[in-house]
Amino acid sequence: SGLFIFAAWLSLFFFFFVSFSQLYIIIILLLLLQNVQTREQKPPPIKLGHSRRLANIIFVHLIVVMLVRLYILYYIYAVARFVILTRGCQDVINYCYHYH
Repeated sequence: SGLFIFAAWLSLFFFFFVSFSQLYIIIILLLLLQNVQTREQKPPPIKLGHSRRLANIIFVHLIVVMLVRLYILYYIYAVARFVILTRGCQDVINYCYHYH
């Protein structure tokens, strides 16, 4: 069970690390776009608007993906906890049945 818990923590760390690294990349891109727009001090060209819209779409998509991952991880955690609890109870029942 120790190995199982370690694997669960590892997967948790991997999911969060991937999600947050993607999030940081998108935030940096948005900040760069903001800097470009403020430096020009004129109406932004169409390309910048398109890239801004694309960045917003990617940002929203990553947030949705992160929420879905959180939900899946919570579901896995609930199932794993249930299995561990029932396995533990079964061990206790077997112990009581054999030794009493």
